[in-house]
Amino acid sequence: MTIEMERLTTIEKIQIMEELWNDLSRNSEFYMPQWHEKILSVREKELEVGEEKFLDWDKVRKELLSR
Repeated sequence: MTIEMERLTTIEKIQIMEELWNDLSRNSEFYMPQWHEKILSVREKELEVGEEKFLDWDKVRKELLSR
């Protein structure tokens, strides 16, 4: 399959990325590398002590798509 990326809008590219991620996350062969698990553990601890905060994905997505 060939996709002419330069012809796609930003919205179309984000939609393709979301579809790819959804497909990959359903795949039972998908695993989290140990380095990624460590990063997530650090960030979880930062959240617990108030050093980090979550951003609402729907708000971030709307902002990105409006650009």
